[in-house]
Amino acid sequence: ERAEGSRDDAFFGEERAALNPLPGAPFELYEWRRCKVSPDYHVQCDHMRYSVPHRLVGRTVDVRLGAASVAILDGGETVAEHRRLRGRKGQYSTDPAHMPPEHLEAQSLWTREWFERRAGEVGPETKRLIGSVLDAHPIEAQGYVPCSNILSLSRRGRTAELEAACAKLNASGGTATYTRVKNTMAALRAEAASAPSARQPTGQVVDRAEHAGRVRGAEYYRRRRGGSDAQ
Repeated sequence: ERAEGSRDDAFFGEERAALNPLPGAPFELYEWRRCKVSPDYHVQCDHMRYSVPHRLVGRTVDVRLGAASVAILDGGETVAEHRRLRGRKGQYSTDPAHMPPEHLEAQSLWTREWFERRAGEVGPETKRLIGSVLDAHPIEAQGYVPCSNILSLSRRGRTAELEAACAKLNASGGTATYTRVKNTMAALRAEAASAPSARQPTGQVVDRAEHAGRVRGAEYYRRRRGGSDAQ
């Protein structure tokens, strides 16, 4: 049997009251990543770094990337939320509530004292450069990863090279970065390889061909053929 009334009558009279309210925000697609929390209590996504509570250092967490926001979850629980950073790579979003009360020396956390001690083992110029990197960041902990990367350049017996590169950068001024230090080390190696002392040994050069007994002059062959200078 056909119902009486129009579709509008059915909607406003029966169906409208059963509808749920519309969500406050439009539907949004998210990207998901798995990231490990670094010793400076930040995770890195798309070349940007976002802080989490420092107790999560060393843990692997889920990161939900939206168009305007970033959420970090641990075990399904949201532990941090940030506005998504755009533009220049290497930016930080740090919530002061995530920072430890004091940056004490511990196995799981880096400190300024730890980096300066490590740099001092390389040399005074390296220690000076590491100090300038830490001072260049508004939040000191943001310089921990760059300092760690710079100090890693001393591996494989390159301590002297790192110290020399730091001395050159300290003298030239400007902001020191991992890339600048690495490129300076490469340039110093290239200069050393192209130096005259590196291309040939010092002392008198001996002509071995003269005494080898295998090279004969033109006169020898003329005598064997019975030839002359005119030939």
